[in-house]
Amino acid sequence: MTVAATPDDNLSEFQSPEEYDCEFGEYEPEGPFYEALAERTGGPILDLACGTGRIAIPLAKRGFAVTGVDLAAPMLAHARRKSGTAPLRWVEADCRSFALKDRFALALMSGNAFQAYLADADQQALARQVHRHLAPGGRFAFETRNPRPADLAGYEAETYWHSYTDPAGRRIDVSLIEIYDPAAAVLDCHVFRRTAGTGDPVRRTRIRIRYTDRHHVVALLRDAGFAIEAQYGDFDRSPASDDAPRIVTIARRRD
Repeated sequence: MTVAATPDDNLSEFQSPEEYDCEFGEYEPEGPFYEALAERTGGPILDLACGTGRIAIPLAKRGFAVTGVDLAAPMLAHARRKSGTAPLRWVEADCRSFALKDRFALALMSGNAFQAYLADADQQALARQVHRHLAPGGRFAFETRNPRPADLAGYEAETYWHSYTDPAGRRIDVSLIEIYDPAAAVLDCHVFRRTAGTGDPVRRTRIRIRYTDRHHVVALLRDAGFAIEAQYGDFDRSPASDDAPRIVTIARRRD
């Protein structure tokens, strides 16, 4: 099945930050995981693909010096408005090529943002940049969805996903068309948001995400100069496995 492309491919999903927070703004379940890790490593902290500051702002309010990096200007502008006087710095940049003078004790990437890097070269560039910006012994922590076959079947017919309440108080139904390319390991996801009850269209976006298995993640990080400190199947620190819902990785910069 062929679906026409939408504008701003892979960024169109991130142009409405207030809506994004209504739909995805919860701190759970990853917030407590990264917070506990930050308590162990200390700061400063680098939050990559930080979005609207869902993880960065609570960490800053706990006293950590946090730098958030994101490519989507509307998300960063909303994060700045939300953060107030918290000790935060926001940087609009590509996580594959950003350059800061600081070195960090912890770099993190939440919200499955790692999946936005669709080719080996993109993932390698990201890992190298993180390595360059970590202090000796610094950690890089992130999660990605595990490529379980059931999750990659796709929906060639539009299929209901979930609902949320938007900033105007309307109930919004979200549905998907998903087409998986096994050769590239990329899921092409078309997202439709409609007013509940009427079906009136609100917004259509498109995002492509790559599914990378845990063995590939380990090899990528080792090649970039990291040692794997821990890998879990979810934020509850359950064991990593082929059947786990997530791949949660903590890697330490080798010196």
